[in-house]
Amino acid sequence: MEVEQRHQVLRNWDWAAAAVGPALTEALEKSQKQKERDKKRRAAQRKKEQKLQEEQAALVAAELLKRQEQEEVCRQEALRKQAGVCAACGQALWGKPAIDVLGLKCCNSVCVLRVRRSLAAEAALKRLPS
Repeated sequence: MEVEQRHQVLRNWDWAAAAVGPALTEALEKSQKQKERDKKRRAAQRKKEQKLQEEQAALVAAELLKRQEQEEVCRQEALRKQAGVCAACGQALWGKPAIDVLGLKCCNSVCVLRVRRSLAAEAALKRLPS
């Protein structure tokens, strides 16, 4: 029975569809090699383009970082200028607690005393008849 089944399968088998294709010719081999070369060339081109895009992105990122650092330096400089200087000694008040004496900023208690003395001296000179 097994033999009959095999014969039935062999009779129903599509021999034309299962046949081996035509023999390889030189033209067919050349075209396959050309396709392989084109495929490799396109891959290399894509790789070069990707590398170029990455380099451009890195340049843009570096420029952005440089611009941000420059803006931060300008912002710090503006804050330093805004902090002012001590009215007595002329020291910058950036990063120091400022003491306000009649609208004048001082850096420490010694400078506060100097400012008060100078203001008192000016007031005394104004009261004197000239």
